[in-house]
Amino acid sequence: MYLSVINFFVLTVTAVLGDGVRYPEQNLCPSYYQCHNISLCPGVVQQWNNGYPPTICGWDKDIPSVCCITLSSLVKVPNEDSRSRNTEMRPIRLSSISQTGCGRREYIPPPSDAYIGGFDSLYKWSWLAAIFAGDSSTQLCGATVIDDRHILTAAHCFDGRSLNPQDYSIRIGEVDISKTNTSYEIQEIKLHEDYTPRYHYNDIAIIRLAQPVGKDAVCILEEDILQDGDLLTGLGWGRLSFGGRSTTILQVASGIPVVGNEDCNTKYQRVSNAAVPYGISDDFICAGLEEGGLDACQGDSGGPLVYEFAYEQWALMGIVSFGHKCGEPGFPGVYTRVSSFLPWIKQYIQNQRQSESFRRRPTYVE
Repeated sequence: MYLSVINFFVLTVTAVLGDGVRYPEQNLCPSYYQCHNISLCPGVVQQWNNGYPPTICGWDKDIPSVCCITLSSLVKVPNEDSRSRNTEMRPIRLSSISQTGCGRREYIPPPSDAYIGGFDSLYKWSWLAAIFAGDSSTQLCGATVIDDRHILTAAHCFDGRSLNPQDYSIRIGEVDISKTNTSYEIQEIKLHEDYTPRYHYNDIAIIRLAQPVGKDAVCILEEDILQDGDLLTGLGWGRLSFGGRSTTILQVASGIPVVGNEDCNTKYQRVSNAAVPYGISDDFICAGLEEGGLDACQGDSGGPLVYEFAYEQWALMGIVSFGHKCGEPGFPGVYTRVSSFLPWIKQYIQNQRQSESFRRRPTYVE
């Protein structure tokens, strides 16, 4: 379960929460937004009234600070704190896998005059998937829908397990996985050819669904645009702490800063880690706070690490792979870098589409 998950609110939150909830000191705002007292952001209040809740990024006593666009946040001004926001315009191209309008999330009205701690009660991420053991309620891993037939997850989710599609089922776009909802059958589970269960290199797998699903997909970018300090978001249903209890309610951790691979490699050299005997390669993304507390945990494996590259539009950048315990100070989480495997992903999807097209050709009998 993602640690230090963000508790969400209605605008009467100050009366409900009092001094009981405080947000992390890091800025949780995406690119070109700034964290301001809500009284300085009248447009945010109007958006809330129209059904679009703001993101809390801090507190001043009992008054929330929220992410809002200001003139100063649209100007490219270097920032001493690289975690606070991304300040450079970067060319962004969607890959051929993605369609216009990908990577959206669906607003869910909150309960009246209340808040729900520990999960994002205000949004449904319709491209977020969960892998289950057969038809049971045992959730094994997270995953992400990338088109109408294909889902990405971690190869290590199947360590010591069968690759028989009938042994698993997929559920998509859920918040509370304890509720019985539609399950989707799997046609094939494809692990990366160079993945070895002993290690976490090439820790990626594609799941092909038996039938197309009418679900939204996450965006896949053509190039990796991430820079150190960029803020990412993780989602999952794993444990709340290392070796701790699980929850069936979706957890969302925002504001996870990217950590450079060289720095990340140095950190992991301090511990004996058989998962990456050759170090943290460029095929990984590291992300986490130096002080710890924002991280994936057991059960989040295979789930997405996403980046808000445009307003309310999210791209899949990483897949939960491994870490040192959960949220441990000095040890960022380590994720499979999706862009490193984009040619492999494209080739698999292309092969499947060609194969299906061939099977659909009419047979002529003379």
